[in-house]
Amino acid sequence: MARTLADRISQFTRKNYRIMAVIGAEGSPTCGINRVGRWKDPHKKGRFPDDIVFVEGRGVFMEEFQKTLSELKIK
Repeated sequence: MARTLADRISQFTRKNYRIMAVIGAEGSPTCGINRVGRWKDPHKKGRFPDDIVFVEGRGVFMEEFQKTLSELKIK
């Protein structure tokens, strides 16, 4: 998914579009930019939001997306 999206953005940049921002969902384990939600006990999923702790980090998709954009030299 990250590669597909990055390839599409690459097509836009080749046509001189400027990408101004990437919007994530802060706290999401997938799309968080600066903070992600993690289960307090990683072996036992509990109840949301009681058993979630928010920690610094980037979501899984956003990590892969950023890496793919870097490979394509897109800032």
